[in-house]
Amino acid sequence: MPMKKLAHDRFIVLLTFVLCLNLQCSKNNPVTTPDNTFSLMIDDASCTEVFLRLEIGAANSSRTVTLKRDTTTLFTKTLAATETAITDTNLLPAHSYTYHAQLSSGSTAQVDARTMDTTSHNWSFQQFELGDGSGSSALYDVAIVNDTLVYAVGEIYQGGTVYDVAKWNGRAWRLDQLYYSGNNPIVPIRGILVLKTDNIWLAAGGVFHWDGVVPEAQLSLSRLTLSDPNATIEKLWGISDSFLYGVGNSGTIVHFNGTSWTKIESGTALDVRDIVGSPDGSEVLAIASNDTDKRLLKIQGNTASSLPTDGLASMVYGNWFVQKRHYYVVGAGIHFKHALNDSLWTRYPPGVVTSNLSGGVRGNDINDVFVTGSFLEIVHFNGTTWHNYRDVIPPRNAAVGRIAVHGNLMITVGLDGQNALVIVGKRL
Repeated sequence: MPMKKLAHDRFIVLLTFVLCLNLQCSKNNPVTTPDNTFSLMIDDASCTEVFLRLEIGAANSSRTVTLKRDTTTLFTKTLAATETAITDTNLLPAHSYTYHAQLSSGSTAQVDARTMDTTSHNWSFQQFELGDGSGSSALYDVAIVNDTLVYAVGEIYQGGTVYDVAKWNGRAWRLDQLYYSGNNPIVPIRGILVLKTDNIWLAAGGVFHWDGVVPEAQLSLSRLTLSDPNATIEKLWGISDSFLYGVGNSGTIVHFNGTSWTKIESGTALDVRDIVGSPDGSEVLAIASNDTDKRLLKIQGNTASSLPTDGLASMVYGNWFVQKRHYYVVGAGIHFKHALNDSLWTRYPPGVVTSNLSGGVRGNDINDVFVTGSFLEIVHFNGTTWHNYRDVIPPRNAAVGRIAVHGNLMITVGLDGQNALVIVGKRL
């Protein structure tokens, strides 16, 4: 064999051995690098706030940081934690800012942020009364599919018939009556969840499934199967047929996985008033109360746990949030948190609502939130200010509670004397 060929082959064998040895050593004894990172990130922004996160690696001996917004120094301080949340407040809506952080060692980090713009308080409202006064009509829930398809549910007495669904086509309301198991009317319906136009779930003590077309719904969960004789299903929330929750009286929470219903132990006998979750289902919260006590429940899978309620009034009836940020609870006042781990709920000062008893809260985003309540009170938060529509909806002895918001359409339902009441709001 030629000498050059032999030398080449020996070199390849030696190189392969060395590479294998190094890989084995690396596998058994991974090489670690010191955590000397230094970074500044934007977690969130509202119309007047920017929420930042500053990270300093544990190996950084220099931990004194100066943070600036544009040319304004916000602080210079020594941070012990490797991760620090920072909230910058009193900012301008729809405005861009640059944040610059510098360690005393000279390391720097920079990030740009833009606050949200406000939305318009300029809405028009139209009121509809349903029923002929022959019985106590009321509407208990509403779901907006689009601008020309809305469902409101309850009990509407009209012409000797008790209807349980009112359907809106963008111009007028049509009354329908649903049955189950032949000729058994489903009255009253207290909760509705529309997943698709042909996939509608209804709460009426038990849970019913409806295709939106035929006047008969299928019983999915009978109230009689619930162990507590006072237990009922009143409200629904979910993102699919396999990720569906129902809540109701006597602390009742149930979960549907697409095949079967499972009862979830809530740890309370209080009536569960409302439930809402994030679009991806990663966060689900429910509110329970009576006149003297309350619970805020976090639901994960088939378990429920109580969260702190410091600062909340005893009477609370509705809750809503934008995913993992900006949480609302309403009842005897409007209560707010930016993050669930904040120590206290903040109650908005008197003057935002005058009736002091709100039943519903929903919104498009953190700069477009509606709250409704007794005496026909409707208020809107545009990202910086609250506006009360008493000037266009004078108070009277009536109430609206449940509410749905979709783009430039807001609908809330309730009762006015013997009649069911719908208020349709449109952004101008």
